[in-house]
Amino acid sequence: MTRRLATICLVTASWIGAISPSVLGQDELKGITSLTVGVEKLPVGAKVIGLNEESIQNDVELKLRLAGIHIATSKEAGVKVPFLYVRITVLSQAQAANIEIQIMEEARLLRNGQFAPGVITWDKGGVVSNPTARLIRDLVKDNVDEFLNAWLSVNPKK
Repeated sequence: MTRRLATICLVTASWIGAISPSVLGQDELKGITSLTVGVEKLPVGAKVIGLNEESIQNDVELKLRLAGIHIATSKEAGVKVPFLYVRITVLSQAQAANIEIQIMEEARLLRNGQFAPGVITWDKGGVVSNPTARLIRDLVKDNVDEFLNAWLSVNPKK
């Protein structure tokens, strides 16, 4: 696959994800005091540039803790704690990468009261070409900062 075609594929995938239905509001972040954090297993292309799940997990959790958000344990998560999900897609030769951060929560549908798992209430992401591990980690942190700015706008520190 050529570099140009690979980049076009990633941009298209990112664009489709950006317009997929989700709540994407700030008011929906009001009252969040705890989150669980999950980093999707990284593809081979991420390991080629020296990126690993643990460093991403630590970066995200540190930022959340510094902002005053409790990181829920797996035992606490059983109490329906919202989930911050990090997905990083890197092409096999690391020509391009897609970074996405989502807040997912459980909800009930208004029309019938049915349970709806994994409703996306906040979403941010982007595509970068010729990524490095440092660049991806910085972009993940920047996206978490954008989440925290939205979160702080409806949950001011006391």
